[in-house]
Amino acid sequence: MLLSGPLDVIFHANQNGAGVHVNINSTFHGAGTGDQGNDHVVAAVGGDQFDVATADGTYIIPFHAEVISTGAAPNYAVEGTDTVIVLGRAGRELLPHERHEHTCHG
Repeated sequence: MLLSGPLDVIFHANQNGAGVHVNINSTFHGAGTGDQGNDHVVAAVGGDQFDVATADGTYIIPFHAEVISTGAAPNYAVEGTDTVIVLGRAGRELLPHERHEHTCHG
């Protein structure tokens, strides 16, 4: 299902004795239509913390999403990962997620 909606990624880094402590959080709220014409709304949240030598790098963060049907289709949960790339603290990119598992609620 192709989704559209706002994605917010918060990246925060603090210097510490061993290098940098990085905290990344993401939220997504969107909507889409499945391959059988069912409309869904989606809320997702993800995040993780890392102790690294430098803030630049590639980070894999887990996320949890709830996919809610606005019609007769079942609701379900999705667990997966997002890839966040940080370059010079100016360029940040969130790559498409990899879904690990989903659980049907209805």
